[in-house]
Amino acid sequence: MYYDDLPMWSFLGKIDNQGSASMDDYKYLLYTHIRFQILFNKDRIIDISARIRTSESVDLTEDKETYVEFVYTVYWKKVDFLFEERMAKYLVTSSLTHFAVYRLFSIIISSVTVVLSTVFLVKFYIHVLKKDFTLRGLHDEKLDCNKEERGWKCIQDEVFTHPVHKSLLAAALGSGTQLLTM
Repeated sequence: MYYDDLPMWSFLGKIDNQGSASMDDYKYLLYTHIRFQILFNKDRIIDISARIRTSESVDLTEDKETYVEFVYTVYWKKVDFLFEERMAKYLVTSSLTHFAVYRLFSIIISSVTVVLSTVFLVKFYIHVLKKDFTLRGLHDEKLDCNKEERGWKCIQDEVFTHPVHKSLLAAALGSGTQLLTM
């Protein structure tokens, strides 16, 4: 809510679980009394705040028509602050700064997690590939597919050799792709 360009906020109600985890035991309360405190200097409003009285509430737990009477109280208080300085309170400190800190920490932690996961994955791949390339370099003769070797290691010599007619293969793939896109 705003009054004279000054923000004010307050809770409108409360959900009371009364120590139970079941949703059936929850109580839904609507506050009916709002207390406004207005600080003024001469004919200018310097600050405004809204507070609620928790003792005055209506139970809305049961889904039935309920008569609700809202009441408000206004307290006026004279202060010596200048009108030009009334927004300084909102510019210097924000009530949401702790959310920005939590958001910053969560972004930092997520970034560190992604970087560490990437580093460990790359390190693992480098270790595995280095081992495979050293084994391939040691054996110049064609490796037989041993029972302990599985997957692409059995056909690694066939994978790393160039095709017999590579220019014919490139032309066929190129024109086939061109015809497919038309």
